[in-house]
Amino acid sequence: MSYFKGPQGHKHSALTSMALEILGEILGASSVPGGMLGLNCRSLGWPGSGLPCFSPKAGPDGLLETESWPLRTKPYPLAEPRMPDSYRFQELIPTSCVTSPLVPLVLLNPDKFHMSYRPEFHFQVGSNYLMTSANPLLVERAFKDIFTVSCSIYLDESTELADIVLPDACYLERQDIWPATMNTHPPLDFWTYQVRQPVIGPLYQRRSAQEVMLDIAERVGMLPDFYTMINLLFEFREPYLLDPKGGYTWEEIVDRKYKSTFGPEHGLEWFKKNSPLSWPKKTEEVYWRPFIKARVPIYFELFKEVGQQIEQIKKELDITEAFDTSDFQPLPDWKPCQSHLEERSEFDLFAIYYRVPFQTFSFTYNIPWLDEISRMDPFVYHIAINKAIALRKGINDGDWVEVESADTRNKVKARARLTEGIHPEVIAVANCGGHWSKHLPIASQPGKGVCFEWLMALDFDHIDTVSLNQDLCVKVKVTKVEG
Repeated sequence: MSYFKGPQGHKHSALTSMALEILGEILGASSVPGGMLGLNCRSLGWPGSGLPCFSPKAGPDGLLETESWPLRTKPYPLAEPRMPDSYRFQELIPTSCVTSPLVPLVLLNPDKFHMSYRPEFHFQVGSNYLMTSANPLLVERAFKDIFTVSCSIYLDESTELADIVLPDACYLERQDIWPATMNTHPPLDFWTYQVRQPVIGPLYQRRSAQEVMLDIAERVGMLPDFYTMINLLFEFREPYLLDPKGGYTWEEIVDRKYKSTFGPEHGLEWFKKNSPLSWPKKTEEVYWRPFIKARVPIYFELFKEVGQQIEQIKKELDITEAFDTSDFQPLPDWKPCQSHLEERSEFDLFAIYYRVPFQTFSFTYNIPWLDEISRMDPFVYHIAINKAIALRKGINDGDWVEVESADTRNKVKARARLTEGIHPEVIAVANCGGHWSKHLPIASQPGKGVCFEWLMALDFDHIDTVSLNQDLCVKVKVTKVEG
């Protein structure tokens, strides 16, 4: 059993994922040979230093405590819900982790959500948030009046919203601090840690975002806090902790990270000459479950209490219509997301997106070579639709079609690709196509895919409250149009 966006990309996704995980526990098929393995759940460290070291363990009550990726936020014991003081609103939902889709919603209604401050500055690095969040029109309204500095390789859709654009260095031009977070590697075989170093110097006036942030932090008087945060996030250890009163180049910071983890002989210079550092994984790291004497609940009574606490805070904030807490229940259950409740007959198909191995999110669609590969592929720049359904709608292979979202009423256009390899009730598009920034002369051409986010609503009906996952399931109407 393996799953990702299928169960996770919906409202009620926490309950669905709970059911799948509980099934593995009941069958004894979790983190054992032949069963589901997580992505590097346990590391006993390099033999020379015992680091990096992370592991599930039994908590004070004997229940399993984990260390999640890529940040060490502990899902259990749960923190108590409290009054939110950030635009992420994650203080209210302690079961959420990593990120929050709520920022645009709170930015648009700061008084409604009782925010005590208004953001005045937005520093954006390494993302195209306008294209990869949800309904771009809503996201644009949320951020358009905030002074924004974008550090980017490209002039893309998000940089067009920026007041200042600083040219970033690409991965071949910069020194990165810790490229291997171990959250995507297969669980078998070897631990492998490497260094990412520049192959060439930055072209033109490009500078790495890390160095830019160091400069800005120093100029505004935040450098000590910046060092403290690096110490915390990257788990620096003595004697390599960054001194808040010190002054370090970016290379010195990277060097301290490697020495902090692998010892004084394995700093940046060692990795430049010898990278990677690799050692075999142990049985008790890969198949860790029999070695950790901890209990896993199948009845989550604590969820009920958390839901009640959230409801109380909602009443105090007078936002009772937001954050449906009915999923904070002890046992999982199946519940329909919004697309399953759509009753208008013209919205008769479900739209989904998928990823392709030769494009990386929204970053690579303007690269000529990858564009050539995408044009050779029969599906990447097309909308895949079941052949019988398409013919019933008068749509032939290669025809232009318009897809209208039942949730946002936004429309996107692309050519149809008829196939018998897709469910009759589903259309599918490759992720992150359909650029519209004219500074991307290849990616913004008509017929270069679809930006799925135009179809996605961003509201409380399309967010799973327990996890803050977004609902990616959309009901759509497909119509043949002229190109």
